Amino acid sequence: MKHKEGFFMSVHIKFGNYSKLSSDTLTQRVQFTLSPVNELFQSLHVLLNPKHHGQNLNWVLQIKNKISDEMYVDLQYFKILYELGTPSFLIPNLQSFSTDLDSEFNQLLVNLKHLDLEWVIQQVEQLSHERQNDFIPTLAKGIEWADFKPTPATNLIQDLKTNP
Repeated sequence: MKHKEGFFMSVHIKFGNYSKLSSDTLTQRVQFTLSPVNELFQSLHVLLNPKHHGQNLNWVLQIKNKISDEMYVDLQYFKILYELGTPSFLIPNLQSFSTDLDSEFNQLLVNLKHLDLEWVIQQVEQLSHERQNDFIPTLAKGIEWADFKPTPATNLIQDLKTNP
């Protein structure tokens, strides 16, 4: 896969003997979906958590110099949605391969319009609860996580409830 700037990205997977028997056995063991929207959210995660992604520090510094203070505040406001991973309701289509961010983002907007608001609020509240109670930085066994505290989502949740 060729990246815009001419760099190549490769993935190497070692399959066991059972996986290599046929296409069916391979499909049973390996499936993935590339989602440009998910890649966008993961990039926002890296942008807001550069301490945990040292190999991307130069990129983070370049981007932070280009975004406005207002945009940075907006990124912080929605941070719960991508701080520790992207919730499945924000991935537009887990059934097909997409390489076009614009069309996938448009599909996400269509999907969000059809979701029940109460269900979305419940999902964000659950995400907030799980992040506060289940994510234990000490499991990472790295000094870079020692001072990590998930961002509270009370403003986003409250705003979804009062002015969605």
